[in-house]
Amino acid sequence: MRILHWAMLKQLRERKFCWWNGEPYPAFGKYRKKKNIKSILKNDRPYLEWVLAADFSEEVKTMIKKTLAGEGAQFRSNKGYH
Repeated sequence: MRILHWAMLKQLRERKFCWWNGEPYPAFGKYRKKKNIKSILKNDRPYLEWVLAADFSEEVKTMIKKTLAGEGAQFRSNKGYH
């Protein structure tokens, strides 16, 4: 499992994403707590591209860029962020 990059940890503190069952869910916008990032990537890639062009922090954009590139972070509740 990959260890979360510091930028991802920062955006988690900013509460832009929340984690359920090891998957990040946006805490903003039309998919707020409804779909995880993988599902959004599969069904509405333009939404993630919109996030990149919109006024979000670099930390949020870093997470979206990694998602678009096929990279992902996972969360293990018993051991912390991975």
